[in-house]
Amino acid sequence: MSYTFHQLVVEDEPIVWRMLHEAARMAEDGVTSPDATKHNIELVKYAKNWGIPGDLGFAAFEVTSLKPVGAVWIRLLTGKDKGYGYLDDSTPELAMGVVPEHRKKGVGTKLLGLLIESARQSYRSICLNVRDDSPAVKFYERYGFKMVPGSAMTNRVGGRSINMRLLLA
Repeated sequence: MSYTFHQLVVEDEPIVWRMLHEAARMAEDGVTSPDATKHNIELVKYAKNWGIPGDLGFAAFEVTSLKPVGAVWIRLLTGKDKGYGYLDDSTPELAMGVVPEHRKKGVGTKLLGLLIESARQSYRSICLNVRDDSPAVKFYERYGFKMVPGSAMTNRVGGRSINMRLLLA
């Protein structure tokens, strides 16, 4: 399968919402409609009004259909909008989602590589929050993300999550 990638722009907010559904593993929680993610008050901050200053991300598209199959993005979440992975007011939080049928095909690897390279121009580090039993932990570790000591927490579905940080500078 072939893919094409581009930087997310304001008009790509629907893609961000769709991939937030995947990133948050909403289907595992019984939420099958990606549109329902827009009504989750804990997740809205990750996608609403995509394209505000500081937002940076990339999307992947299947070449033949041009359907979006994945996206990765970072956003500064501060004040009342602090995210699950909040570390400080200058570290943006990463989110990434790939639709199930395109996982393990290199989409996430390419997306994360593009994001990290671009983020180096503006940020000293990036952070994320991930379920501690997710295979994604090992994926992020391959890129140099390290668990933030003392960050383990009960997540929104009652499981355990950890924060991870990647130093860019």
